[in-house]
Amino acid sequence: MTPADELHPRRAVDVADAGSVPAADESADRGPAEGDPAQGRRGNGSRRGGEARREPAGPMLHEVGGRPPLGVYITRLLARRHFAWTHASAQALSKNSSNVLGNIWLVLGPMLDAFAYYVIFALILKTDRGMPNFFAFIVLGVFLFRYSMKSLNAGSGLIRSSKGLIRGFAFPRAALPLAALIREAISMVPVIITALVLVVAVPPHEPPNRLWILLPALLALQTVFNFGLILTTARLTYHLPDLSSLISVLSRFWMYGSGVLFSVERFVDSPGFMTFMKINPLFHILAIARSIVIDETVPPAEPWLILTAWSVGMLLFGFIYFWRGEVNYGRE
Repeated sequence: MTPADELHPRRAVDVADAGSVPAADESADRGPAEGDPAQGRRGNGSRRGGEARREPAGPMLHEVGGRPPLGVYITRLLARRHFAWTHASAQALSKNSSNVLGNIWLVLGPMLDAFAYYVIFALILKTDRGMPNFFAFIVLGVFLFRYSMKSLNAGSGLIRSSKGLIRGFAFPRAALPLAALIREAISMVPVIITALVLVVAVPPHEPPNRLWILLPALLALQTVFNFGLILTTARLTYHLPDLSSLISVLSRFWMYGSGVLFSVERFVDSPGFMTFMKINPLFHILAIARSIVIDETVPPAEPWLILTAWSVGMLLFGFIYFWRGEVNYGRE
């Protein structure tokens, strides 16, 4: 014991105790003795077992590029709604950027179509006889029918034209039809406003009435129907590219079969054709709009119910049909 330890006896005891501890600690750190291999194996096994028990269970693996369940797919699609909106709005604003008049063509195009059809069917063929406001009849028919036809064309070839985006990023492919629908809906806003301004401003005038509050509901049903069209056409033209060339021809048949340019009741007396008209969703869209704006009468319940059934049914069929082909898009 040193003189300093004598002055501090507690320190001397601590030092003595500290000197006796490392022997046990060092033997514990060194593990089992070299001559006891069994003890070494037991120690290592125990150590490995402890480490194995501490490992957390890994996440479940999913097939890369596989089709997720429908509920999961819808959730992922809703999570990409901001992408769809940004993609659609950028396309809507830049679509006519190379033209001198720019986005004025969004309303100028359907206006020129309506004027051309008015000249042909009213001034030349005289099919406006007995109709109170043939101009409003033509404008509503052309503008609303154009909305669905542009949606139909938007779905045509959509998957093949977006092949680079599909191969470069992982996202629900239904985000592409959703973006196409949003783009056409954005473009439709100034178009429908222009149509209503025209029917009010051009004689014989159709002043606004309280039934116009039904127009947003009509456009909402048409938009739902258009989404089903885009989804269905997108997959059909992916598997059958030649179908894209036939869509314009089918659109003309659909236009003349929907009463866009003439009153079906006045010029068609075929029971079979009238039966087709009764199940034609676009015919009911135009009939409801004309009843609200021109006739100022509440449309009956039957066309509303038929249109609602078509809109919901087309959306469900189109979405499931598109989802079932999810794993094939962009693979060839």
